[in-house]
Amino acid sequence: GPLVFGALGALLITMAAIAYGMTGTPASQVAILVAILLTIGLIVFERIWETSREQVTSATNALLDAIEEDDLPGVLKLIDPNAVQMRSDAEVLMPLFEIENAGMGELRIEFSGEQNPSEATVSTKKALIKAKHLKSGMIGAYFDTLELQIKRIGDQWFFIDYQPSTDWRKDANRLNK
Repeated sequence: GPLVFGALGALLITMAAIAYGMTGTPASQVAILVAILLTIGLIVFERIWETSREQVTSATNALLDAIEEDDLPGVLKLIDPNAVQMRSDAEVLMPLFEIENAGMGELRIEFSGEQNPSEATVSTKKALIKAKHLKSGMIGAYFDTLELQIKRIGDQWFFIDYQPSTDWRKDANRLNK
């Protein structure tokens, strides 16, 4: 992270400053300047560059935020257009509920075996969605193990499927009657 690069940069700058204090040469002045620029460059690079794991985590958090905000267009934007079942579930079920809280606890991300992975599985044993059924006013919480499949298309990650350990669709559909 930036803290590591900052600490290493501070060490380099200190070493260059000691060399300048001992020698006072133009080369030691250049070494200080190079250490400063290198430190700034590494910190900026670290802030700009996102690993695949960070990208998947960001996409997952964006999905949870959109769910919690009851933002159906935002949710659909994060789901692959070819993920028919997942899109259908969102389109049918989200209008039935007002989401009060959506979270997944600690995420476990497993990538396909490639060096530059294009698919991953995001899983957690602590998925929680607390919702209010709009028609009946009932408030309930869904707390379960959940796996999400996600794939990279171009520069963006899209969700393609999910598997809860408990099939909640029947219970949700029963509330709609």
